[in-house]
Amino acid sequence: MGRSLRAPLGLHVSEHPPPTDFEAILDAAADLTLVIEPDGVVRYVSRSASRLLGWEPEDWVGRSSLDLVHPDDLARTAELLLDNLETGPGVKLGTLVRIRTAEGGWRVFECVANNELHNEQIAGFVVSSRDLTERIEAEERERLARSRFEQAFDRSPISMILLANDGTILRVNEQMSRLAGRSHMELTGESVFDLVRPEDRQHARRYAIRLMAGEEQPPLELRADVDDVSTRWVRISLSVVRDDHGAPDYTVAHLEDITEQRRLTRELQRAATTDDLTGLSNRAGFTAAVRTALTADGRDTHGALLLVDLDGFKYVNDTYGHHAGDTLLIEVADRLRSCLREHDLVGRLGGDEFALYGHHVADADDAMQLAERVRAVLAAPFDLDNGSVGRVTGSVGIALLGGPVELSAALQAADAASYGAKRSGGDHIELTWCHAT
Repeated sequence: MGRSLRAPLGLHVSEHPPPTDFEAILDAAADLTLVIEPDGVVRYVSRSASRLLGWEPEDWVGRSSLDLVHPDDLARTAELLLDNLETGPGVKLGTLVRIRTAEGGWRVFECVANNELHNEQIAGFVVSSRDLTERIEAEERERLARSRFEQAFDRSPISMILLANDGTILRVNEQMSRLAGRSHMELTGESVFDLVRPEDRQHARRYAIRLMAGEEQPPLELRADVDDVSTRWVRISLSVVRDDHGAPDYTVAHLEDITEQRRLTRELQRAATTDDLTGLSNRAGFTAAVRTALTADGRDTHGALLLVDLDGFKYVNDTYGHHAGDTLLIEVADRLRSCLREHDLVGRLGGDEFALYGHHVADADDAMQLAERVRAVLAAPFDLDNGSVGRVTGSVGIALLGGPVELSAALQAADAASYGAKRSGGDHIELTWCHAT
């Protein structure tokens, strides 16, 4: 440096005298300690410089303290030293400074300067520097993650809600506000369960409890009064965010309006299971409904399956035309509906073939009474659209069921009985038994 430096308290200079106890304490400290002269030249650097920055203390001693400071931080560092020089003894507020590492990178330190110019043993600034690089980088990562989350949350095309553990709405995004027809302020602080239809609330609460307990749950579909006017179906997916101990911290809810999707699904299901002409169940819908009934009854099954094959329909269809034939089939369907008791089922299997399932038929006499009602309603003339009168009767085959039978076997038995009734000249009833195998 062109002049001799004092080394009070055994502070390091260009030589390596044995360290004093005070110096050993500084070297063992986690922070970086420097002694800087009034002109900014470094007189002492603690051994932690090697661990923190890769520099040996001798690399710094005798150099300007500003040589290793990031160019963008030079003004702030110089201001720190000048302020300490002008304000006299004592510790001043610290500042963040980036210091170059031996490898050419930068680490962030919080530097606090203590003016000890009045102290003859030190006669300089004692700068204590704490390495905050990891903390600042972690804070920056957290800030970026929070920023990305907020952007994704606010701009998501899917309705989103942040929920407290008790279901209180902490925050909603714009899409959720539009779905609910209410502002962010109106929704914030409200219980999310208040948005759920009363009949679905208990189910929603149980679902939330299982999820908070750590059980995997599929998305939940329920009805919500989201706009205070109409009921909408929503699909809700919940993600529980947990703290470091695994306890629930808050929950992110994604809501998808599936009202239209469910309507289309119902229409498709109806189209797949309903006869377009008569509105009765078609073969697929009827057999599915009967199979469900048989499964529910199990060993207590006591029902009757009736197959009705119209007699004379071909004559009406050929004589008066297909439109007249369709009119007759629609009227047949209506008359068969009038024969049904509670829980009975009716369907059109195709063409001029219909089927009924009599639920809880006590015995053969009970089954025959149901079949006779069918014959009776078919016996009356049918008024066709063109003013003509059509007449049909029905060949009815009954499969009386006992126990848990296979539906295919019951249909086969009823079909054989219906064929037997047809061979007997029509407008006839034939009964057979179908037992469990």
